[in-house]
Amino acid sequence: MSIDGEWKITVNSPMGPQPSTLTLAVEGDVLTGSQSAQGTTSPIANGKVDGDTLSGSVKAGSFGSFPFSGGRA
Repeated sequence: MSIDGEWKITVNSPMGPQPSTLTLAVEGDVLTGSQSAQGTTSPIANGKVDGDTLSGSVKAGSFGSFPFSGGRA
């Protein structure tokens, strides 16, 4: 199953759960994508796909990294 497409994720930050949209695409052997939330878009860094679920961590600048989880939109 391809992981291409839009995923809805929730980032578990110190401010509580933060909804976000993750857009992924496979180009050859390379996974590309971006994460969008609260008017900001940034490139992806890491994650793990298991069927229709996704989990990993997202970097939040000087605030460190926070876990996320989600599924296909």
